[in-house]
Amino acid sequence: LHSFSLLLAFTSNMADLNHLLDELDENPLASYDDDFHKETAGRPSVETAATEPMTGEDWDEVAGTPRRFVAVPAALQDAKRRQQEPEMSLEETEEADLDFLNEGAAQDQTNEIYTKMHQMWHEERQSPAILPYNGEVVAEIQKCIEERQEWIDTVLEDMCNAQMDPEEASVQKILVTLAQVDLDRVKYVLSNWMAERLAKIEAHPIHMVKQVDNLSDTEVEYLKEYGSLVEDHLRLTVLDNFVEAWQSLDEPNMIDQPNYDSYHFWMVKEPIETDEVEQDEGTCLVAKYSAMRDHMKHGKVELRL
Repeated sequence: LHSFSLLLAFTSNMADLNHLLDELDENPLASYDDDFHKETAGRPSVETAATEPMTGEDWDEVAGTPRRFVAVPAALQDAKRRQQEPEMSLEETEEADLDFLNEGAAQDQTNEIYTKMHQMWHEERQSPAILPYNGEVVAEIQKCIEERQEWIDTVLEDMCNAQMDPEEASVQKILVTLAQVDLDRVKYVLSNWMAERLAKIEAHPIHMVKQVDNLSDTEVEYLKEYGSLVEDHLRLTVLDNFVEAWQSLDEPNMIDQPNYDSYHFWMVKEPIETDEVEQDEGTCLVAKYSAMRDHMKHGKVELRL
C-alpha cells in the first residue's frame, strides 16, 4: 500500500510537470509582441519625424502616446525647399552671372575712385602748395556717397515699416551699420581735403591769385570774397595811415607764400634723376619740395609722411 501511494504521487507530479512544459511551448511572449505592435503601429519612425513632421491631429490619432512636437532643422527645410524650386534655365543662369559680374565691376570702380580720393587727400595735407583740383574724382566720389546714403535710407525705411523678415532684418541691420561707418569715413576724407585747400587759400590769399589754375570755380569765388575782406580790413586798420607809396599790397617782397624749400619724404614710382644721381623705382627719398615738384606733377613720385 505504501508503495502504491508513492507511485500515485509520482504519477501526479509528472502530470503537473508535463502540463507546465506544454504551457512553456506555447510562447506567451508572442501575445505580448502582438500587443506591442498594435500599440506602436501608428507611431512615426525617427526618419519620418525628421523629414516629414506630423500635425497635431496625426499625433492625437496615436493611441496611448503623449503628444509631442518635432522641430525640423533649418538645413533640412532649406534643402527640401530648394529641391521643390524649379531649376534655372541657361538664359537665367547667364543673366544672374552677368548681374554678379556687373556688381563686382561697379564695386571695383568705387574702390578705385576712393583710392584716388584718398591719395589726393594725403598729398594735399603734406604739400605746402595747393595742388590741382581734380573735379572728375570729386564728382564721382560725391555720386558714390549719394547712392550709398540712398541705399542706407531705403533699407532703414523698410525695416521701420516691417517689410522685412525678422531674420533678414537682423542681417540688414549689420550691413547698414558697416555701410554707414564706411560712408562716414569717405565723407571725412572729402571734407578734410576741402578744408585743407581752404586753409591754404586763407593763409596766403594774395599769393593764391597766381594759383587760380589749380582752383575750382567755387574756390576762385571764395578767394575773391576772402581777399576782398582781407584787403578792406588792412586798409581800414593800417594802410590808410601810411603814405600812398606804402599802401600797395602786391609788391613781390611783401607777398607771403608757402615754404617751397621744406623737406619731405618721397616715394619714387618711376626712375628719376636727382642731383645727377639715378633713383630707381621704389626708392624712398628726403628732398625739398621745390626740387621734386615737377616729378610730382608727372606722377613719378608721391609724397609720404
